[in-house]
Amino acid sequence: MKAKKCTKCNKVLPIKDFWKDKKSKDGHCWECKYCYKKRVDQWKKAHPGQYRKKNIKSARRSFLKYTYNITLSQYDKMYESQKGVCAICKGINLDGRRLAVDHNHKTGKVRGLLCLKCNAAVGGIEHLGNLLGEAVKYLKRYE
Repeated sequence: MKAKKCTKCNKVLPIKDFWKDKKSKDGHCWECKYCYKKRVDQWKKAHPGQYRKKNIKSARRSFLKYTYNITLSQYDKMYESQKGVCAICKGINLDGRRLAVDHNHKTGKVRGLLCLKCNAAVGGIEHLGNLLGEAVKYLKRYE
């Protein structure tokens, strides 16, 4: 089992106790998850209300880049080109959430933005593959 020494608490801990960090030589953060949480909690107490405001946009930016390899401005352009509605049903998420980024799970290629229901349906269809035709036949039998 791989282990690493935390530079904050000087404890040697399993590598799973360190966040991944692409910028570091060994691919993991310099401080353990426990020290990181302690440091962040102290900062939050010292700066009430600022943490969420400061990090929402950067977290969204990081999520889009890491998960779909797109920028926030690319997401915004897709959103504008779709006029803020789902690419399939032309609806919006009634719960106020952003439209989901639909992508091909094999290639990673982004296809468009979908509401939660259509995104779930497309995900199900994608996993069914050859069974889609059988599902249509089944539904038609009971019309």
